[in-house]
Amino acid sequence: MNSYINEYIEFLRTFIKTENALISVFDASNGTTGLIVEPLFSKIPFVSGYFLNTALDGNFPAHGPDPLREGALNELSRAVLSNKADLGIIFDADGDRVFFIDNMGTMIDQDSVAYVLMKQHKPPYVIDSGTGWTIREPFKNQYIESNTGHIFIKQAMRVHDASFGAERSGHYYFKDFFFAESGIRAAIEMINVVSGLRGEGKTIHEYVKSFSHYTRGKEMNVAIGVHNSGHILNEFLESFKNEAQEVVITDGVTMRFEDWWFNIRQSNTESLMRINTEGRDKPCLEKGKKRIEEIVVRLGLGKMLS
Repeated sequence: MNSYINEYIEFLRTFIKTENALISVFDASNGTTGLIVEPLFSKIPFVSGYFLNTALDGNFPAHGPDPLREGALNELSRAVLSNKADLGIIFDADGDRVFFIDNMGTMIDQDSVAYVLMKQHKPPYVIDSGTGWTIREPFKNQYIESNTGHIFIKQAMRVHDASFGAERSGHYYFKDFFFAESGIRAAIEMINVVSGLRGEGKTIHEYVKSFSHYTRGKEMNVAIGVHNSGHILNEFLESFKNEAQEVVITDGVTMRFEDWWFNIRQSNTESLMRINTEGRDKPCLEKGKKRIEEIVVRLGLGKMLS
């Protein structure tokens, strides 16, 4: 098995293009990337690495297998600040998702990560319905929108020969990686970018702040219960049809307004409706979320889960 791991590590090294010194902290969440990250990133030129939770443990004692769960980023954020690191990187248990902490100890929004990575590739790109204005406005006419889910993203990338694909869930896909999603491949590319920024005297926090101007809401999950998902989608359509500037019925329902938007779709894996929101600023976002919550209550849906 070690020979296969070593071969994979050598393959991954072909994507590394660091030019300036940086400090990174890696959290493997006691999952499969623990076999790879330390032998890979401890020998990269110009990279000083700190490694957390690399031991394989199916009990996930540190913070659970999902980095988006409450408190899962706390250890990594503290390590970034205490080590004065330039970047923090955390993988989920099986390594197909990745999330990033900037040099200020703050999570980088997934749309901002997608923006950074898209800038490293030529169009066209593939995005999902939950992707926001940070991507849609600067990359207008350069992307194809796909249903959420790795089957749909990969299929769209192959059909359109896209170089890169992104989902709000933290999956990032690469044409030069067999059109597959890879947390480690995305991490390498972010490290390359941050290394380049270091040469310009900039930080990833400053770079993201220069283009990320909108306010994203945390994904909301609503239990469907006895309701039919089609009925729920229709209720949202009817409630907003006279005021929406744009309506897209591709992956659930997306409705865009002057200062906010939402997407509601049925989960591919659970009996839930997933709702993504974004506003031009925080008041716009809160106004939109209040409208959504009113509909959820009126329909008598299950408890809204984050």
